[in-house]
Amino acid sequence: MAKQFSHGSFETKHFDICPAAVTAFDKSAKGKDIDAKAVVKAARAVDKYLGMEKAAQERGSVTDAQIQKFMDSVEEAKEAIRDAGLKGHNYHSTHINAMKRIDKNSKKDLKEDHDVEREDHEADMARAQLMKTAEYAIKLFKMIEPGDNLEGWTAAKITKASDYLSSVFHYMEYEMYKETEKSRMMAMKDVKDDYFESLERKLNESKGLCKECGKPSYTTLPEEKQKGVDGKVCWKGYKRMGTKQKGGKTVDNCVKM
Repeated sequence: MAKQFSHGSFETKHFDICPAAVTAFDKSAKGKDIDAKAVVKAARAVDKYLGMEKAAQERGSVTDAQIQKFMDSVEEAKEAIRDAGLKGHNYHSTHINAMKRIDKNSKKDLKEDHDVEREDHEADMARAQLMKTAEYAIKLFKMIEPGDNLEGWTAAKITKASDYLSSVFHYMEYEMYKETEKSRMMAMKDVKDDYFESLERKLNESKGLCKECGKPSYTTLPEEKQKGVDGKVCWKGYKRMGTKQKGGKTVDNCVKM
């Protein structure tokens, strides 16, 4: 199928994004008693709004004014098609929806950019205000001498400013502590997991025959040969695994199976 519609010396430029328009105009141009000039006029009108859509797709964004201009062009194309007496041109809604999607996505991107800029702006504003507040605080500290009589409203304003700053400071300090504690706990969990995996691996390796000497390990020795330094075996469900120091004495190291 041809990507563009042509009639006589006229050929569209943007019909490649609407095969349905190519099909509809090819069919219309072959009809009987069709006004060739009216067909070209209608095709030119459709080509105009398809060009607008193509440009918006390439930009990835569209303004409200461009949307309105596009919608006006669609209406002009519909009117030109009606005037030409053409049938089967039902593709307009597809391109209107495509432009609406571009409009929606561009506004979403604009909002996200605005939110990021606003966050950066708010942080900069806060730092500037804190700097100015610190300057005023130092100047006031130097102006007020011990024992000075301050008017009630001035002392109240200073107290309120101190309370506000204190609230913000302790809130941010707590949030930072939570993040630090969260990171620390995650690190501890990783260490703990690694420890138990290593312990389980060593226990598994100790089962069966000793790899170095080829002799049975503690898991395969008969019970009477597992008697320890006191001549007794470990409790049921436990196995002797060497000895350990307890209270200054050497005792059996019984490990739960």
